[in-house]
Amino acid sequence: MRTLTISLFCLCLFFGFVHSSHAQGCRADYTFSYATYVTGSTDGTNIYTTVLTDGSGSGSPGPGCNYPNARHTASSYNLLGSTGGWVYGNPGYMTGYLSAENDQQIV
Repeated sequence: MRTLTISLFCLCLFFGFVHSSHAQGCRADYTFSYATYVTGSTDGTNIYTTVLTDGSGSGSPGPGCNYPNARHTASSYNLLGSTGGWVYGNPGYMTGYLSAENDQQIV
């Protein structure tokens, strides 16, 4: 009987903590619409490539979100052999236009 009482007490305590944790944190409902453009060319000696990522977001923050401080960042990946990698654009507002251009050249 003592074990059952302790178990029920722990169970009630657990559900009390779970119940008090609802609606914590921040939920943002955003949809991001990005496009990626890739170009390449050569002059007979060098190879040139460009990867441009641009776009914007739309949506709204959930209750309790600090919307004015929310940011997102565009990025572009351009790798030629061992040259290049990731380039990150400047952080911008969640509903603003962003872009990141990554230009590479190899011989």
